[in-house]
Amino acid sequence: MDISKYRVCVLVAGGVGITPMLSVALDLAAQAGAQGRAGASASGKTAAVHLVWVVRQPDVLSWLEEPEESNSAGSPSPLETLRRSELVRLHIYCTRASEDGPDGRWTKGRPNIGSLLQTCVDEASSLSPDKEQMKKAQNGSTAAKDVCVLACGPAPLVGDLQGKARKFGIDFHKETFEF
Repeated sequence: MDISKYRVCVLVAGGVGITPMLSVALDLAAQAGAQGRAGASASGKTAAVHLVWVVRQPDVLSWLEEPEESNSAGSPSPLETLRRSELVRLHIYCTRASEDGPDGRWTKGRPNIGSLLQTCVDEASSLSPDKEQMKKAQNGSTAAKDVCVLACGPAPLVGDLQGKARKFGIDFHKETFEF
């Protein structure tokens, strides 16, 4: 899937499924930073990335909070790099946490996938340079074609996401795993 043709890209990871999604998000953030853009370009390149990571416990986050050993001293961790990006919005959920994380680092519970996808469709509509397309998007699924979803995680999470993406008419790519 060529994600550069979509205005909004949703990356959803369950547990260790973060590995490929993190790579994609960091690459998109680096490209946007190199181009000095934080909004939709005239060529329709990706203008917003939502990285959704669902884990059981907050302690799992620690390995991405530490700077990589290969980084020079003072380099930010992968998650901090994404938090600083104007392109990427992080949504981290801890399903077994007793409370939300400090400074909004994570949310306890599970994501509301339907609500997130609706937000992304609305965002794609608002990023459209074509006002007529925006009107159509509000009445149909035109804006949904400007959104893509990539998912990597356990089959139940990915299956739920795929069903909801299909209802919106959003392009979807998945990788699943089971233990």
